[in-house]
Amino acid sequence: MYIKRMFFPGEFDEAYIYMQKLLLFNADGSLFYVDLDHVSRYLEERYDTNVKSIPTHLFARNDWLTGERFESMFTNVFLRNTFLDALGRFPDDIEMDTDKFVHSIGDTNIKDLLDVTIYNRRVYMGTDNGTFHLDLEWKKNEVEIDAEPEKRHDAMCTQVNAKYGSVSISCGDDGLFTRFDDFGRLGDSYRSLIDWREVTDKSLRTSWLFEDLLNYTSATEPVLFRVRRSDKELTDTAARTREKVAVGFEGNPTELDYLLGGVTNNQALFQQQQSLLFLHNTSKTFLAQTQERTLFEIPVKHEKDQVSLVASQPKYLSGNLSSRILDVTSVRHNLILELYDSVQLLTGGQIYRLVEGEALSIKSYPYSKRFQNLMTVVVETGVYVVSLFDERELG
Repeated sequence: MYIKRMFFPGEFDEAYIYMQKLLLFNADGSLFYVDLDHVSRYLEERYDTNVKSIPTHLFARNDWLTGERFESMFTNVFLRNTFLDALGRFPDDIEMDTDKFVHSIGDTNIKDLLDVTIYNRRVYMGTDNGTFHLDLEWKKNEVEIDAEPEKRHDAMCTQVNAKYGSVSISCGDDGLFTRFDDFGRLGDSYRSLIDWREVTDKSLRTSWLFEDLLNYTSATEPVLFRVRRSDKELTDTAARTREKVAVGFEGNPTELDYLLGGVTNNQALFQQQQSLLFLHNTSKTFLAQTQERTLFEIPVKHEKDQVSLVASQPKYLSGNLSSRILDVTSVRHNLILELYDSVQLLTGGQIYRLVEGEALSIKSYPYSKRFQNLMTVVVETGVYVVSLFDERELG
């Protein structure tokens, strides 16, 4: 496992990578960007030819690390060893010059940020004072504010989740609100979808399981909402993506207690959710931390034409975590664990400390083409851009 970190000193609340840019948000409502292509070229010029192109592979073009051509190259032992040697020569930690690489975009006047996500070139911001969106003009060498931020909802928002043309906002005890077809891709006949719908009266966070939405009413209590897609016939090239647009929920919300009742490891570890400290899901699995700090992975299957999900035998992942998990994200097949005092990587049964101290924000980019190996971690003193490369995935 190769772990490479860039650090940009400064006081920031949030960070997000999109369109080859690292966006940075501070507490005063100011917005900044770092051009990752520019940074990679600078690093390539700074280091000798032994590591030429490695910075671009790590921080600007993660897609160069995947695909048939790259895997074919790695079947050649000489080329594989040469690449890994160059990767090993590149420094594990680099502190960047904030004055040189961090550029101002402007003032958004949006303060007290609790979450940021970017979807379809639009920046969504959850704050103490509601949910806002900001449209930016994404140019090759810079980013500009295209229009004043627009307030979308009044309730305090702790998380924004945007996918399949929909936007869901978690507002704690004020509830979960969803707006479908937020960009009007389906035309005038679906205009009624643009109104906010109160889905349920409590929401701490949401995530996606297969193609359905999970709402967590507590750290360990998920409820499944089945998502209905548009059935509108669309055939032209530009409209094909519209077939995936979510248009509503169908059926009754489903509590998932039944998936957890059989978690065993020779003997019952827990039969009730009270025995759990934390529960999280990826697109196909659950991660469960018990009161004893043991972490399990619970694979889930979604049988065709079946309403209920089916949980497989849990897999033991770790018993060495020092504290309760606050949040989890994934970078490819690697689990990133946010604890009270650190950010840790769990892969292949081993734990690596990625960042020391409390994290203000952690983001990964699984739906990005170029940045699937990257994650950003905001701490009080600056922002880490962390690149992970596991050579074992290539055989």
